[in-house]
Amino acid sequence: MVSQITHSDWDEAVFDALARTLATNIPRRKAFALLAKGTVGVLLAQFGVRSAWAQTCLCAGEIYDPISQCCTSSGVQQKHPITNLGACPAKVKHPGYVSVPNGCGPEGGAITPYVPSHFGAANFGLCCDAHDTCYGECNKVKSGCDNTFGTCLVGKCSVYAFNASALSACIAAAGVYFSAVSLGGGSAYEAAQQGGCDCCSTSKCPNACAGSSCGSLPACAGGADCLCFTSTEGHGACVHGDTPCAGAVTCSSTKDCPTGTVCLRTSCCGSFGVCGPLCNAIVPAGFIPVTSANKSTTGPTFGRK
Repeated sequence: MVSQITHSDWDEAVFDALARTLATNIPRRKAFALLAKGTVGVLLAQFGVRSAWAQTCLCAGEIYDPISQCCTSSGVQQKHPITNLGACPAKVKHPGYVSVPNGCGPEGGAITPYVPSHFGAANFGLCCDAHDTCYGECNKVKSGCDNTFGTCLVGKCSVYAFNASALSACIAAAGVYFSAVSLGGGSAYEAAQQGGCDCCSTSKCPNACAGSSCGSLPACAGGADCLCFTSTEGHGACVHGDTPCAGAVTCSSTKDCPTGTVCLRTSCCGSFGVCGPLCNAIVPAGFIPVTSANKSTTGPTFGRK
C-alpha cells in the first residue's frame, strides 16, 4: 500500500534539504515555527540569505518594486506604461518599443478619411508618419516634432514650384495640418510618450534601506551607522543600521521587541518586522537605547544589503 505524504512530512523534508544545502545549524523546530507564522522571508534572513522577492526598496519610506516601479521626487511611480509624465523627469526609452505610424489623422483612424495624406501631387503621408514616430521617441520635445512636421509639409509642396496658385494653396493646406498638431496634438504626444518611455531606467535597490522621516526626532546621532527608519507604529526611529539581519528578532509591533529596541516596518532584511537597537536617548517614552558595539557586519544588515 502506498503511504500518504502529509504536508508535515513535505515541510520537514524541504527544511532538512534547505538546512543541509546552506550548511546551517538552524534548529528544525525554529524553522517550523517561522513557517507557521508565514514568514518565509524571515527564515531566509536567519540563513543570512536574501531572496529577490523579499527585498525591500524604500522611496521616502514607501516600499516599492524596482522592477515595475520607480522612485521619483513625486513618490513611487509605475515604470510602464507611464501614468504621469510630469512625475517622470528621468524617463528612458521603453525596451522593444516600435513606433507604428498611421498616416495623417488621429490614432485609430476614426476620421482618417477626412484627413487625406495627399494634397494633389504633394504627398503629406511621409511627413505624417515621421511626425508619429517623433512623438513616440522618448524625450523628444513636442514643439520640435511639430516644427519639423511643418517644414516637411511645405517641402512636399515644392512639386508646385512652377505653379504659383497651386503652390500657395498647398502651403495653406500645410498650415492647416501644422496648426492641427501644434494646437491640438497634446494628448496624442502624451500618449505616445507614455507608450514609448519607461518612467526610469532599470535599477536596483539603493544600498541604504533607511528612508523614512524622523518626524520630531533630530538628525540621527550616535555614530555613522545610525539611520532613520519607520517603526511599525509609524514614527521615525534612529536605529543602528549595521545590525546583522541573521539572527534578528522578528516582530509585528514594538511590544514584541526587547527593551531598547523598536520594531521596524521596513529594513534591508526584508518586508517583515525586525527589532532594531535604538541609537540615542531622544526616543518615544519607554524605549532605552543600546549600543552597537562588537556587532558583526557579515551579510546583510538592517541598513545595507
